[in-house]
Amino acid sequence: MIYNLYWPLCFGFLVSTYIRVQVSQENISGLLGKNNLKENFLAIFFGAVSSSCSYAAASMSKNLFQKGATWQNSLIFLMTSTNMVFEMFVVIAVLLGRFFFYAELIGALIMVICLRVFMPLFFNNKEVDEQQEELNKEAMNHQQMGHGMSDNHEEKMGFGERLSQGFYMEISMVIKEILIGVVVGSLIITFLPDGFFGKLFSALHIGNDFWGILISSIIGALIAYFAYVCSVGNLVIASALWFGGLSVGGVLAFIFSDLITRPLHLVYIKYYGKKFAGKIIGLIGLCAIASGVIVDLFIKYADIKVVTPSSLKSVPFTLDYNFYLTVFFLVIGVFMYFRGRNLSKGMHMSM
Repeated sequence: MIYNLYWPLCFGFLVSTYIRVQVSQENISGLLGKNNLKENFLAIFFGAVSSSCSYAAASMSKNLFQKGATWQNSLIFLMTSTNMVFEMFVVIAVLLGRFFFYAELIGALIMVICLRVFMPLFFNNKEVDEQQEELNKEAMNHQQMGHGMSDNHEEKMGFGERLSQGFYMEISMVIKEILIGVVVGSLIITFLPDGFFGKLFSALHIGNDFWGILISSIIGALIAYFAYVCSVGNLVIASALWFGGLSVGGVLAFIFSDLITRPLHLVYIKYYGKKFAGKIIGLIGLCAIASGVIVDLFIKYADIKVVTPSSLKSVPFTLDYNFYLTVFFLVIGVFMYFRGRNLSKGMHMSM
C-alpha cells in the first residue's frame, strides 16, 4: 500500500506546496469578503491549492474568517482544501481509478452547492458576526504578546528554501494520519471479505433504492467520525471500504467527512466554542451525506456502469512506471524533506 501511495502523494505535495508559498493568507482573505459566485469559486480554487492536512485547513479557514473572509467562503475553503487538493486527486486516480476520480470531483462540487443551500439552517448573521468579533479580539491579544516573530526570517529565505520548508512542514503535519490510514486500510483489505457491505445490506434487506443509498452514505460518514483519520490517510481506508462493497456514495460520504472526525470536533470547540462547533459538524456532515446520496442516485438513474475495483490483496511487483516514479520521487522527496527540516531547525535556533 505504501509503495502504491508514495509517488502520487509526494508529487501532489510538491505541486501544492509550490503554489502555496507564492500566495499569502492576507491576499486570499481580501478576495473572499462577499458571498457571490465569483468569490465562492475563488474559495474553491484557493482551497484546492492549499494544505491537504485537515488540521492545517481548519486553522487557515479560521484565520481567513478572522481576516475578513465571509463565513460561507471560509467553510467552502475548508471543504475544498481537504476534498479537492491536487495530491488527493492524484492518489484517488492511482488507488481507485479514473471512475472514482470523476465521482470525487463531481461530489465535491455538489458538496459546495449543498453548503450554500443548507448554511442558513445552521447559522444566522448575528452569531456569525459575534464569532468574528471574538476571533478579532483573540488576534489582537496574540499580536500584543509578540506572536509572528518568524515572519522576517521567512522573508529573507529564497524560493527554493521556502519550498523545501513548506514541503517538510506539510509532510510533518500529515505523516501520522497517513500511516494510521495505511495500517487501518491494510487491515481492512486483509481481513474484510470481498463484497462485505453488499452481502451485509442484502442480509439486512437493504436494497439499492433511496433508503438503501441514504443508509450507505450515513454509514460512510459515521465511520469517518470515529475513524480518527483525516485527509489523505482517509483515502487508503476509502479504497478498503470500496473493495469491501460500500457504494460509491457511501465511500464519498466517508471521504468528505474527514472534516468531522472526533479530533477535529475538539479543534472546532477550541476555536469557536461548543455550540458553534456542533453546528459546523452538523452542516459538514449533512453536506457530505447529501453529496454521497446525490452521486449514487445519479449513477443509478443515469444507468452508469460502476467499474468494480479489483482487490489489492495480491498486487505483483513489476518494474513498471510505478517503480521508476517511486525511485525518482523518493530521491526528490528525501532531499526536500531533510533540507526543509534543517531550515526549520535553523529558524527556531535564530528565534
